[in-house]
Amino acid sequence: MPHHRYKLPDLTYAYNALIPTISEEIMRLHHDKHHLAYVNGANAALDKLQKARETGFAGVDVKAIERDLAFHGSGHTMHSTFWPNMKPNGGGKPGGKIADQINTDFGKFDSFKEQFGTAAKQVEGSGWAVLAYEPWTQQLITLQAEKHNDLTVQGV
Repeated sequence: MPHHRYKLPDLTYAYNALIPTISEEIMRLHHDKHHLAYVNGANAALDKLQKARETGFAGVDVKAIERDLAFHGSGHTMHSTFWPNMKPNGGGKPGGKIADQINTDFGKFDSFKEQFGTAAKQVEGSGWAVLAYEPWTQQLITLQAEKHNDLTVQGV
């Protein structure tokens, strides 16, 4: 049974649209190189698993393949979430439901901003600071996803 493929999404704005916050060079690097590498890596891992399902798992290092899928799949998911959340002339305080939830869960926007900024600065190596909704406690939380969190596909 063939599997679906990861795809590099198109940006909805020009590479230079986020200047001065993010340079055109950095945007091209992250979209055309890093994100594309995650797409290709995730698809390669899926191909290896598909081949093993067809020919057998003897001698196949499933853990290594799934580690690759987790790393590349999470890199794809994180970037695919990042791109549409950035916009020219963006930034500042949010409005609506997200603002209400931030105020409820963090006390005020400035408290969230300080916590999120501190979390981002303390990520070791390659990683992300993430604002996430935690369904069990029904609140927003910040977390650090270092190395895209080994053996976890963020967003699954």
